[in-house]
Amino acid sequence: MKCPTMLEILPWHRVLHQTLQVTVFTLCLFEGCVLVVSVIEQLAQWHNSTVKAAMERLCSYIPEKLQGFCYILAELYGPHIAELIDREMNADVICHSLKLCKQDPGQPLCHLYSPPKVSWFSTFFQSY
Repeated sequence: MKCPTMLEILPWHRVLHQTLQVTVFTLCLFEGCVLVVSVIEQLAQWHNSTVKAAMERLCSYIPEKLQGFCYILAELYGPHIAELIDREMNADVICHSLKLCKQDPGQPLCHLYSPPKVSWFSTFFQSY
């Protein structure tokens, strides 16, 4: 199984209405998190707003049926995401901190962005 491409996941309503198999969902959860966190960060920068306001803005863009769920997720995970964005952690680090990527011993680290020259895990855990 492979994760859907960007063209396949847009617009939101098509993805959210599809029935996902557990395997695909597990494989793509990390990638989806990185995508959403990246969009939140860009919305905050573009609109010169707080991360919380950017999350609320993002929730307003999705279909109305799903907005309530989106706002609940923003309330649950928003403070943690905002704190790490404010500390200039990238979306990979944020999604790892939410434990959305299962890291098996001896396996390569899952990430979407190029890894920094300094280990972001050591930076993250030292500063936390």
